Amino acid sequence: MLSSENPSNLLYVSASEGLVPTKGTILLVEDNAQDVELIRLAFRTLNCPYNLAAVSDGRAAIHYLSRIGQYSDRTRFPDPCLMLLDLSLPQVGGFEVLAWMQGEPPEIMPPVLVLSYSRFEQDKHLAHKFGAKGYHVKSPDLNETIALIRSLLTFNWLPRI
Repeated sequence: MLSSENPSNLLYVSASEGLVPTKGTILLVEDNAQDVELIRLAFRTLNCPYNLAAVSDGRAAIHYLSRIGQYSDRTRFPDPCLMLLDLSLPQVGGFEVLAWMQGEPPEIMPPVLVLSYSRFEQDKHLAHKFGAKGYHVKSPDLNETIALIRSLLTFNWLPRI
């Protein structure tokens, strides 16, 4: 599991292993190590031109976005152009992260896409109410995850490839 207490344990996948210039950083907030690995594999399979930084709980996400502590070093922890957010997180949950973001200046907050196993319409509605730009049900299947990441790269919330 990724540690939010020690930012040096932050997972960081370079864009396409350095083969393609990076377009920015996507912050993944996910506590499930298998889901992190699945998304990382999808990024690599697609030769995604974005770096992927991952933290394992909502408190670490807030610290990252707030530039608190070691996260203040934007060379090591660049501002994300997009955040992929799980809802079921330890310590501070996804809805709490979204609520916190609503109190921050919108021009410095990245767009948020929720990735959750929840199929409850209520969760989707609440995520949108708290400012999420999209809601996607996660799949444990690599091909479906690749298709999801590919579709994310074609929308307007990311710099054009």
